[in-house]
Amino acid sequence: MTPLEVVGHTRAAGRRYLAITDHNTTSGAVEARTFAKATGDDVTVIVGMELSTADFGHVLVFGEGVEDDWGWKSLMPMPRNLPDGWVAIQAHPFRDLVKRALPGPIKFDLPDLPPSISAIERWNGNDLLSKSPDRRADLDEASLSYIAAQGRTAVASSDAHRAVSMHAYHTVFPKPVRSVADIAAQIKSGDACPGSASEAELAEIRTSW
Repeated sequence: MTPLEVVGHTRAAGRRYLAITDHNTTSGAVEARTFAKATGDDVTVIVGMELSTADFGHVLVFGEGVEDDWGWKSLMPMPRNLPDGWVAIQAHPFRDLVKRALPGPIKFDLPDLPPSISAIERWNGNDLLSKSPDRRADLDEASLSYIAAQGRTAVASSDAHRAVSMHAYHTVFPKPVRSVADIAAQIKSGDACPGSASEAELAEIRTSW
């Protein structure tokens, strides 16, 4: 999907917020934000980036100015200090482990997260709908255990690469969101929580893949 198509699908679904996190770049997200602003006021695009880190795999980062050149390069270690108002999320921590694990509880010994990572994905749509749909329960159990052990906020992401899975999994913000700083604050405070489409809708998405 192109950035403009992603905005179009968001509008068609009646959604107001869209977060875009491409690997190690914000160019697509910025293009989508520019297009959304130029063509209406009904969709707010949250610009983020999915860092490919050397020590913690994929980490989502959001914050005012994340689209600027702040020194990030692919496969650098995860930054231990982020600007005020930014937030980082550990993405799909069990994606590779589940591929090697036998059916049943996933045994893991993941490293403790640095303080700069405030949240962990409980649900990742790419894992649950496409890559490992038969391991949904195992992934959820492992994610909840890791989230509790690390004392982090649980969130969710569609990680959509196709229109059919956009917004299938998402993060719910109970307080008004007027800026990316509001998003960061609600994640850091633990007010944000994971959300999803209905089980019937998720089943339909899985069968259409």
